[in-house]
Amino acid sequence: MKTNHCLLLIFTLMFVVSANAAVLVEHVGANDPFTEGWGGVGQGISGNILEPVFNDQGRDSWRVDNFTNATGGDLLYIRSMQSSEVNDALTNGWSLRAIVKTTQASHSIIRFSTGTKLFDINLTTSGAGLNADPVVAFGGVSTTLSGGAGLYHEYLIQDEDANGQADLFIDGVLTVSGFSGSGTSFDRRVSFGDNAGSSSSNFNNNYSLVNFTIDPLNTPLNAVPEPTTTTLAILALVCLCASPKKRNTCK
Repeated sequence: MKTNHCLLLIFTLMFVVSANAAVLVEHVGANDPFTEGWGGVGQGISGNILEPVFNDQGRDSWRVDNFTNATGGDLLYIRSMQSSEVNDALTNGWSLRAIVKTTQASHSIIRFSTGTKLFDINLTTSGAGLNADPVVAFGGVSTTLSGGAGLYHEYLIQDEDANGQADLFIDGVLTVSGFSGSGTSFDRRVSFGDNAGSSSSNFNNNYSLVNFTIDPLNTPLNAVPEPTTTTLAILALVCLCASPKKRNTCK
């Protein structure tokens, strides 16, 4: 009976590993996005600040700041997508989740483009100074996070049932529902950062998390950390060695 319980535990942990495999791309904490599979544009522009931030309100994050530069130009992290990946997302559902502190922004975006449809959050701030309240635009609706200045907020866009319509949750609260996307000329991608183009831009955001998940109904947002191969091997040995107290050796 003990062996059966142990095997059940191992299979459960293996399921958690396979569930987490649905995360297509992810930025976490103070990691440089370039080390996580993201590409980008604008990172080499003089005056831009790109650096890790540790223990900021209990979070690690990656700072993206061209506030001192303000000369214009995109400053984006991009993960290009294959057509098969987009089709998989549209068939099985998808979610785009970000945890961000917006100090000042005029062109900040968190974006998923299918190549024909665009689902994106535009973050600005309610005033010209630092630490003004964030203003979140999605699906033609703008929401001001009153009292939310200088804080990390969680943004979640999802089409979990693959019906072509996405909902926006801010800090766990449904804010906009049923957005079918807008037409776009952008190629297939997930991206985040400053989309200023040729205009001048004031931008200072800390990104603690950005991830894109396919089939989110089968991938927990707060997934259990994946067990290592060593951990699984130890569990297997323990199960094989489980036996009545009278025995001193494993079979």
